[in-house]
Amino acid sequence: MKSKIPFYALLFFNSSYIVIVILVMIGKMTFGYGLGDLFYIGLVAVSLIMNTFYLLIYKKRLNIIALINLCLFLYYILNLTVMRGVENPWNGSLFI
Repeated sequence: MKSKIPFYALLFFNSSYIVIVILVMIGKMTFGYGLGDLFYIGLVAVSLIMNTFYLLIYKKRLNIIALINLCLFLYYILNLTVMRGVENPWNGSLFI
């Protein structure tokens, strides 16, 4: 019997990516690079599209895909927090 944990993990990452894109677009979160935030929004959008593609097409390698997405998710969270750019450096708060 296959485990459903990677499937639910990818659904969590998809919903988290959607929330990140929405909050960055309305100005509640920032990567700290001003107009350069659009680059990171593009990366998150590509991750979201790839996740959706893998969920629909590939069913056998979801463990590897979930692990890769965990690393990407941690990278995005680090860029939203302690690795923010110089335009809006980290002040101890996730939201602006």
